[in-house]
Amino acid sequence: MNNRTDAVINEIEKVIIGKREVVERVLMAILSEGHILLDDVPGVGKTTLAVTCSVVMGALILYGAGRLLGADRVMSLLDGKLGRVLHFKRADVESAMTWFDEKGAPAVFFCRCVPIVRSLISIPAGMAKMHFLPFFLLTAAGSFVWNTALCYLGALAGNSWEKIAAMFGTYADIFALVLLTAVPIVTILWLRRKKR
Repeated sequence: MNNRTDAVINEIEKVIIGKREVVERVLMAILSEGHILLDDVPGVGKTTLAVTCSVVMGALILYGAGRLLGADRVMSLLDGKLGRVLHFKRADVESAMTWFDEKGAPAVFFCRCVPIVRSLISIPAGMAKMHFLPFFLLTAAGSFVWNTALCYLGALAGNSWEKIAAMFGTYADIFALVLLTAVPIVTILWLRRKKR
């Protein structure tokens, strides 16, 4: 970790004594907008709250970027090195923009429960200059719902989380194989039907 992070951890340790590893994990989750389940005193409720706070902070940054930069500048940034570094794709942001255009403010809430789009929906909300308070409340509520489910499932999985992740990985591979097989077949059938 760098000096700034150590300084923050040292300040936190003045209040939370003997939990440096837990503090480091929470700080990493906040900084990376990641998910973490602390299986010590905090429990699922406090973990959910901490993760939701980190997600909201990340969403506010993306909302601000969309609001300040506008569509053209955001898209040009996504097409460049910054988009590659952040793993944001123009198509993903355009998908989020479509959702936002079609559904309006409720999209901010519902997209918090959709992988990939959950982070990106903040950008079109900012570009559309959505009022801050509804954006904040819908983001917090949607993130809280999603994070509660994830943290609760993580707590239920307990030490079996690696087995469950491997099981989902296997099913994801099977699904990808079926999809890769079905898409060409459906495309060929559709093209044949279209020629008639």
